[in-house]
Amino acid sequence: MKLGRVIGLYLLQYHRVSLPGFGVIIHDAQASVPGQNDEASESFAEGSLSFTPDPKVTLEDTLLDFISRETGKMKSLARSDMDSFLQFGHELINISKPFHLEGIGTLQRNAKNQLEFNQSSEQIPQDPFSRSPNVQRTGRKPLQAPSSDTLKKWGIGIGILLLLIAAGMAVRWFVNRPSVEVIPDPEPVLTSAPARAGDTPAVSLRPDSAPGSQFGVVLERASRQRALKRYADLKEWGHNVRMVTRDSVTFKLYILINAPLKDTARHRDSLKVFFNRRVWIETNPDEKP
Repeated sequence: MKLGRVIGLYLLQYHRVSLPGFGVIIHDAQASVPGQNDEASESFAEGSLSFTPDPKVTLEDTLLDFISRETGKMKSLARSDMDSFLQFGHELINISKPFHLEGIGTLQRNAKNQLEFNQSSEQIPQDPFSRSPNVQRTGRKPLQAPSSDTLKKWGIGIGILLLLIAAGMAVRWFVNRPSVEVIPDPEPVLTSAPARAGDTPAVSLRPDSAPGSQFGVVLERASRQRALKRYADLKEWGHNVRMVTRDSVTFKLYILINAPLKDTARHRDSLKVFFNRRVWIETNPDEKP
């Protein structure tokens, strides 16, 4: 189930949702959709939603509990999904694109660089595979909770899966091969970075090298799991990002810039604003992961 739909259902039930870094969306419960019963409606009446900018608000525990129930995920995973969802929204806002909340509306900066909210007239998208136990519909039978035997089987299966994952991670940790496993992506090409005396050769996962590139803007250093996920996301969003490692434990993500060294500050500041995080310049990023 998509987070946009879950947030919409939560807003229908609790009439208020806090989005860290943005503000609070409030639903006027007294308003109704013309020609529809309130219990059967999955859309908001025109003008029933209002937005108060407040970047200091925090995630509500009730929202995380609601997401956990609706998606079947642990609360920690629900928080991680929300963090990624909101981070993506911030990146869209920073490049002057609207952040769309399905069935609710859009957040976008106006000409005065102020965050504003525009309510959507569309309904909250339907999920054909599940239905919220908290927003019941007239004349429809709610889903029954799984039996204790089913839950027991699920628990055993999840336990075995976790043990296998832990065993695989332990084996990989002790083997610690100095190589990078290429993720399924037809674009990247596995190349070796120039090695210095006494160093272990670094391995770089990146597209074909671009002649004339004079410096790199480093986006972040991260662990293997975080780096591979971030690399895949950035590639999907169309960024010419590169990745390098020397020990298969710590990875560095950077963008190679083909420009004179005197332009380093301009490119660094531009990417800092774009990604809304600290970045830095390295003249030979492949040599220092």
